[in-house]
Amino acid sequence: MTESKAIGKSKKTLRQRLVQLPLWQKVAGLIAILGILILGVRLVRPTQSTEQGYQTATVEQKNLVSSLSVTGNIVMGSQFGVSSSVTGVVDEVYVKNGDEVKAGQALFKVTSTASPQEKASAYASYQNAKNSVQSAEQNKSSLDISMWQKQQSLLTAEDKVKEMEDNLDDYTDLQRQAIYSARVQAQKDYALAEEKYKTSENGVTSAKASLNSALLAYQATQNATITAPTAGMIANLAVQKGDAVTASSNSTTTNGSTNSNATTAMYVTNFKDVVMKATVNEVDLPKVQVGQKATVTLDAFPDKTFVGTVNRIDMIGTNSSGVVTFNVYISLLSPPEGIGSGMTASGVVQLDSRENVLTVPSSAVQAQNDQQVVRVLTSGNQVEERVVETGLETDTETEITSGLQAGETVITGTAGSLGGSTSSTGGNSVFSGGGGMRMMSVGGRPGG
Repeated sequence: MTESKAIGKSKKTLRQRLVQLPLWQKVAGLIAILGILILGVRLVRPTQSTEQGYQTATVEQKNLVSSLSVTGNIVMGSQFGVSSSVTGVVDEVYVKNGDEVKAGQALFKVTSTASPQEKASAYASYQNAKNSVQSAEQNKSSLDISMWQKQQSLLTAEDKVKEMEDNLDDYTDLQRQAIYSARVQAQKDYALAEEKYKTSENGVTSAKASLNSALLAYQATQNATITAPTAGMIANLAVQKGDAVTASSNSTTTNGSTNSNATTAMYVTNFKDVVMKATVNEVDLPKVQVGQKATVTLDAFPDKTFVGTVNRIDMIGTNSSGVVTFNVYISLLSPPEGIGSGMTASGVVQLDSRENVLTVPSSAVQAQNDQQVVRVLTSGNQVEERVVETGLETDTETEITSGLQAGETVITGTAGSLGGSTSSTGGNSVFSGGGGMRMMSVGGRPGG
């Protein structure tokens, strides 16, 4: 009994001592115990190899699709902004948002606030512009006649030169020199006449542009009823009776067109023709073609995917900070109700596809001496270098048209035994050079 009590007292004292230890000593003791346990497990388990093995993949036969992701916004296929051609006050508005209108239908009426003097001045400018166009066209016609006359004189001079060269003995040196000089002068006269004619064409274009601006300025002083430019639905109506409106303030460009900064009174839109306007980098543009299928998702409809086709591709790009992009238009076949112009959209264009073809991960294919090479892991656990021919490529997979069979195992990279991996394009790739390659068996142990 005495010995039992002594042992109990000793255990109690040890427990009390442990409880009384500082926190850092308790933590240090726990770490030491865990270290001993881990060391014991390692001694019991066999040592793992630290040599590198292979990452592999199986040659598969399946459908392959190459696609391109794009972003953009929804636009309506036929969307026309309507502004007033008159500076004045809105007398009547004949439509409201959501109304369906026909081309030429009256939309709103404006009464001009121009003074009589402003109207007279605008009309005089318009008449002067008409006269300038008439004069420019007459000048062009006259220069056209002169140019063709000079051309005929040149042809006559060339005929005389040819006739002389066929009968040189019949002409003196002085006569020959005069004939050659006449041809040179005729060439100069024709070139000058042609240059004047081309200049007159620019004069006509400029005069017509001025006439267009003068006409718009004159119309801005006259009462007018604004009509629909096309059939469609009224949207974004921004005017009402009594509102002051300003006519289009136009600046004429060199090609005769005009740029307007007038406030848009409303839009006439065809909501049945919904298009995604996407931007495509110049590098990817050659891959995109009209008629290719696409899928479109909208931020406003996150749980739905819509089918579309590429219907138009711009050929003039936009340069922004050195990056050139082009607009690609994707028509939505069944747009949802409630879709609005300007909504954010994402699309995937199907560039190309192959059915029932052999495919491998793209990381398995490497360029070597102008050939495409794949490393095949044979049934004998040996690595065999195989020259292949490739077809369609996606971001992750490559079509193999010859050189492999379905079910074969190809090497895509190397993998360490501790769970790390190295891509086949990295420094430890089985395709990288440096002293040649040695044959390896499965598990990373040296082979033959």
